[in-house]
Formats: sequence, structure tokens, C-alpha cells
Amino acid sequence: MQSDARYTVPRPYLLDRERALLAIEWIDGVMMTASIASWRSGAVHAHGLMGQAGTWLRHFHRAHPLGNGSLDVAEKLRHLSEYDGSALAQESVFAQGVAELRRSAAAAASINLERSWIHGDFKTDNLIVSGQRIVGIDVQSRYENTVAYDLAPFINHLELTFCQPTVWRLAPACTRFNHGFCRCL
Repeated sequence: MQSDARYTVPRPYLLDRERALLAIEWIDGVMMTASIASWRSGAVHAHGLMGQAGTWLRHFHRAHPLGNGSLDVAEKLRHLSEYDGSALAQESVFAQGVAELRRSAAAAASINLERSWIHGDFKTDNLIVSGQRIVGIDVQSRYENTVAYDLAPFINHLELTFCQPTVWRLAPACTRFNHGFCRCL
């Protein structure tokens, strides 16, 4: 992630090669979630942070681009089949959702998507605001897949964040925040 010093990960320092011992740079800053939840943060500031989150993720994915590819739909359908015959599968909403996923599987598999490293747990809790710098932490870059795997967890976590009483005041702007995040990807 050397294309822009504002969007980084903590620097590692090799202490002992034989034991694979590393020390990681200490980041003096505020977790992005806390910055959004702060009473000093308004909708304009939170929207700007969402754009910075999207920009960080774009830099992260571009640091290790892979060839485009499709979602691993067959594997996902195999996982869904584990619920066949379970009590959950008898629930109407769940059964309808699974049926729709199965109906749309071929269309989803046909879409060519950007592939890269996957953060693995991308959410505002794993971004630190340090002055002008946005630092991503808890990166699990051993995973490679379509970048969509980082988008949905971020948006889901953001929606859940707005269920917390300290952030209710910003909930009406949540859709705008999601757009701000996605626009910067």
C-alpha cells in the first residue's frame, strides 16, 4: 500500500528472522467507529470517514491485484445444502431466501469481478484515524478472492453500528454513508 501514505497498514519490524518474530508499529489514533459515534461527529464528518474507508479499501485491493474472476457460487451452494432438512430450513423466510439464492446462482457466477487480497474482517472497528492517515488493522491478507467479500461485511457492520444508541442520530443518513463508501472504491 505504498501508493498513498495516507492509507496504510501498521509497519512491521523484523526482530528475529529465525523465530519469525515481528513487532508492529503502534498507531496513535482513534478507531473509526469511535470517531463516528462521538457526539462531536456530525453527518458531514461521518460521511467523509465513509469515503476514506472506501479509499483505504481501494488502495488495499490495488496493492495486490489478481486476474478477474467469478464468485465461488458452487462452494456457497454446498454450504447452503448443509441446512437442508434442518429446523431452520423449515422457516418460511429462510426457505424463500435459499430458493432465491439457488435460482440466481448461475447469474451470480457469470459476473466477472475484480480479485485481490481480502481483508477478511473489514469494518470501521478495524480502521484507525491517525491525523490525516487511515490505518487498516487486523488484516488477514493470506486470503485472495473477489473484492466483494470485503464490501458486504463493511456495509452490514455499518448498518448494525447505527442500531447503537450513541449513533441513532446519524441513522437517517446511513444510506448516504453507504453510497459515500461505495463511491470511493
